[in-house]
Amino acid sequence: MGANCCAQRDDSAGRSAEKWFMRADVDAAGLTMAFCGIRGHVLRLTREYHAGEDIVEELPIALVFPSRDAPWLAALRADLKKIDAARAGVFCLAVHCLAAGDLPVVPPVGVIPVSEEDTAKIMDLPKQETVAADSASYSAVTTAVHVLKAARERSGFASDIEEAVLAAKLDDIVSRISLNVFSVQDGSVTPSVTGDAVYFGASFVNTCSAGHHTAIWRFDPVKKSLSVKAFHDLQEGDELTFASDARRAPGTSPKARAVCACTACCDPSFHERLMQRRAANLQATEGVGSEDRFRITLPLPGKTISTEDDEPLTTRIEPPEVAQASDGKPDEAAAKVDV
Repeated sequence: MGANCCAQRDDSAGRSAEKWFMRADVDAAGLTMAFCGIRGHVLRLTREYHAGEDIVEELPIALVFPSRDAPWLAALRADLKKIDAARAGVFCLAVHCLAAGDLPVVPPVGVIPVSEEDTAKIMDLPKQETVAADSASYSAVTTAVHVLKAARERSGFASDIEEAVLAAKLDDIVSRISLNVFSVQDGSVTPSVTGDAVYFGASFVNTCSAGHHTAIWRFDPVKKSLSVKAFHDLQEGDELTFASDARRAPGTSPKARAVCACTACCDPSFHERLMQRRAANLQATEGVGSEDRFRITLPLPGKTISTEDDEPLTTRIEPPEVAQASDGKPDEAAAKVDV
């Protein structure tokens, strides 16, 4: 995500991000990016959106489902869990973020090098320092050993890739993607499976811990894409934010442990202005059917957009209190909900 946390950042960060957000399809989606000090990159809307409307959709840089690991990767994951169970999945995902130059000529089974464009995107993600610059973590060294061994067993010859160099690269990648891992679910199979993914554009959506997030995300198990949708009606200039715990995969850095610097948390007048906007929408939609009213005024008490990855985007409406008839029995007519 963006830089709501106090992570150390690469001074060169932003070059490929700015290029990505200047693409025609992103520009048409009504997004603009700015850099705001400790908050890092901030995404703002350049047009209005209605609740549930798609803002942007993108394919992953890397996507891994642990239940579908190749045997060598499953063995690596097991070894990493013995070292640091919380970050085992992030290091396995980092293997799938390596470029051709980082890997042996014949890479391990199941590993496809990322493109030069995706490599530039990874290097543009906010960096969180986890180990000293002149050393490699034990998890990184273990991962490098497994990668080189799996490549050697597949090709039949040793690689000229140095173990220490590969380990340092893995640590660097983990320091960037650990803040930007989406936990996704493929509900197209039974039973459903959970995986970890890195999406570049959505990584620059900051989080809001005040409960006033403006966007949700959806994973498409068929296209493997992630779409960002408006959580409620949004206006031009609104910042795009996710809920602070909306996408965290085990072992990543939860925003709840960091200092939130989103608009809702830093601007004392934000909540008041948001309530005034919703009140104005309610007044403007007096007499409008419940379905249209939901579209214009969401979120309201008892109404929300589902963010479960194995369900379609739906409205959930809590049933009202059952009215009592004169005989003391529930009045069924009064208890009906018009959805």
